[in-house]
Amino acid sequence: MKATINRESFAKHYAAAAAVAPTKSPQSAIQSVMLTAGPTPTLTATDMETTLRVPLGDSIEVERPGSVLLPSAMGQILRECSGETIRLTLQDDHLLVVCGSSEFDLLTQSADEFPANAEVDSSSIATVAGDSLRCLIRRTVFCCDGDSSRYALGGVRLERDGVRLVGAATDGRRLGVMAIDAAGEATPFDSLIVPSRALELLQRWLPDGVTVEIRTIGNSGVRFAAPSLTLDSRLVEGRFPKWRDVLPTSAPHEISMQAGPLGATIRQVSIATDQDGGCEFTFSGGKLTVRATSQTRGKAAAELPISFDGDVSIRLSPRFLLEFLKLCETTETIYWSMTDEKSACLLEAAGGWRYVVMPLTRE
Repeated sequence: MKATINRESFAKHYAAAAAVAPTKSPQSAIQSVMLTAGPTPTLTATDMETTLRVPLGDSIEVERPGSVLLPSAMGQILRECSGETIRLTLQDDHLLVVCGSSEFDLLTQSADEFPANAEVDSSSIATVAGDSLRCLIRRTVFCCDGDSSRYALGGVRLERDGVRLVGAATDGRRLGVMAIDAAGEATPFDSLIVPSRALELLQRWLPDGVTVEIRTIGNSGVRFAAPSLTLDSRLVEGRFPKWRDVLPTSAPHEISMQAGPLGATIRQVSIATDQDGGCEFTFSGGKLTVRATSQTRGKAAAELPISFDGDVSIRLSPRFLLEFLKLCETTETIYWSMTDEKSACLLEAAGGWRYVVMPLTRE
C-alpha cells in the first residue's frame, strides 16, 4: 500500500473514525483505524458494537492499492506535523510516514486481523435531512439511561409515523420526544432502539446539509448512510416503556416563558441545592418563585415575572430542567403545562419538541 493524502482533510476523517476505536480490547486490531486504499478509499473503525466508515474522496492519491491498520500514533502525527500532505508506505509490518520534514517508521499489525465487513440484507425505513436528525438526537439522547435493567433505556427509540420519524428517550423520570420529516417508502417495522453512543457519534460527525438514509440490518442492527460517512450499530435489546402513555393529554395550567430568563432563575437557586436535590416551583400572582432548601448549603429563592393568574406549585429536579433549557435558544418561548404537584409536567419548544418531567416528592 502506498498513498499520498491531504493532511488537513485526513486529520478530520481520522478523528471521526478514531472516536469509535476502543483504547483497550482483547482484539488489539480494533484499537486501530483501518485504511483501505482501493477504488473507494475508506477509513473504517469498530468496537464490535458500532462501525464507522468514512470515505476519503479525492483527498487521497493511491499509488499502490492495499489496506493498513493505522497505529494510534497517527493521531498525534496528524496533530503535530504541519506538512500539506502526508505520505504513507506499507512495507511488511512497518508503516513509513512522511509529513513535511518529519519521517516516522511505525510498527503495525496485519490488516487481515481486522474484523471482516459481512454484508447482510438491509431495508430502508426512512430518508431524513441530516440537520433534522442531529437535532432529534440532541433533544432526546440526554434522557437515556444505560444502567437500567428492567427496560431498554440505553438508547433512543425510533418509530416511523407516516411521513414523520419519531424519536423518544427516557430514564424513567423524564421523557424527551421529537418528530422530524421523513421521506421514502418504509419497510414495515415495529421500532428500533439505537444505542446512545452510536447516536452521539452520529450527531458529532455528521456534516451540515446532507441527507441520511436509515436502514435496518437484519433483525439486530441499523445503518445510517450519508455521502460523507456510514455508521452501523447493533440495536439495544429489550422492552421500551409505553412512552405515549406518559405524555399529558390535557392540563388546566399553561404558562409561556422565555428559555433564557427561566434558565437563569433556576441556575441561581440551584446553587443552594444538594446533588440531585429538588426545587419548589410556585406559579402564583403573576410570577414564578423558585425556592431551594438544603441542610448542607442553606436556602435560596428567586422570582421571574410571568403572565399567569392561577395558583399552582410543584417540586422538580433543577438539573432535569436545566439540561432541557440549555438546548434551547435563550429567546425561545417555552410552553409549560401542568395539572398539580403529583402529576407530570410537559414542556414544549420549537420544532415539536416535547419534554416530560416527573415531580419529586416533598420532604
